[in-house]
Amino acid sequence: MREPDVNSLYVLIGAIRRALHKVPSLQYVYCKWFVRCLPNRDLVVPWDGQQIMVRNPRQSLIGRELLVNGIWEAEVTNFICGRVSRDMTVIDVGADIGYYTLLFARRVGKEGRVIAFEPIPEAKERLEDNVGLNGYANVTICDFALFSSEGQVVLEGPLQLSRINLFKSNTENKDIRVMTRVFDQVVPEFELHRIDLVKIDVEGAELDVLRGMEGSLKMYHPHLLIEVHPDYLSHFDCGPEDLLGFLHAMKYTIQAVDKGTVTFSQGNITIYCT
Repeated sequence: MREPDVNSLYVLIGAIRRALHKVPSLQYVYCKWFVRCLPNRDLVVPWDGQQIMVRNPRQSLIGRELLVNGIWEAEVTNFICGRVSRDMTVIDVGADIGYYTLLFARRVGKEGRVIAFEPIPEAKERLEDNVGLNGYANVTICDFALFSSEGQVVLEGPLQLSRINLFKSNTENKDIRVMTRVFDQVVPEFELHRIDLVKIDVEGAELDVLRGMEGSLKMYHPHLLIEVHPDYLSHFDCGPEDLLGFLHAMKYTIQAVDKGTVTFSQGNITIYCT
């Protein structure tokens, strides 16, 4: 069902929720009530001059934030909006339902290109719906994961963890098996003449994705926007120092987008590499 507008009631309810942050116990009770006031279904939300279909906002944090606040990851979103422009070629690794894919597609325009990688079938289907909903012909969607080697891996909890587990050979519960490919080996298929920006959000596999595009990084030296998951990097036999060492070796300068400084003591952090 398409929503004609962001309901001002939800915006007001969200503002009250934020205002109660100094009274944690009251805010907790209020938040419980607040969530129950939200629509209990998937819905389309107007945002950024376009439309995005989000998962049930009672269950999805992204859906909730877009419905109530009209933005997701405000610092990162505003950062992107100030740097992506017409005619660019942008690579979106870990596109999910397409929030950033749509941001990119609108800003690069008809002469630009966005290539989005999303191996989770349910997320890829929603991504395709969102691209179609806005009529974008400048987006290419790929249904495999980028990695440092080609093959198949188990992806745990595709709609929760969305994390590759290299130590699993069989799927359990809601795990799925996904195909992995190396970016440098598939990039000729896209007939690219430039790459301006690569956004990566892959739950700990950041360094493996980058190793798989080392040739392209040397050739095009695109800007990189990476959400680093330091707690998950160890699952891929590396740590933040290995990731930063690789980026420095590729002659990148690194700055933090959402935390001020490049430290990994406070959980995930988005870094911008130029």
